[in-house]
Amino acid sequence: MLTSKTISSLKPKKTRYQINDSTGLVIRIQTTGVQSWVLRAPQNGRTKDITLGNLPEIPLSQARALARRKKNDYELNKPGS
Repeated sequence: MLTSKTISSLKPKKTRYQINDSTGLVIRIQTTGVQSWVLRAPQNGRTKDITLGNLPEIPLSQARALARRKKNDYELNKPGS
């Protein structure tokens, strides 16, 4: 699981990369240094990326809460549920 200290130490690289936090929540670091929260959810055998927002506007605790909420909404609206 990510910590605030770990997140603040993340630096941009030549290619975009991401670090997993918890059940589908990742922080994506762009080559420009922009850090975005993304929820990765399975859909029809593929992975759908749902962008939740950027740091510092959305801190770690809020990103986790948003991810839980979106995941619950997604599960409720999934076909066949």
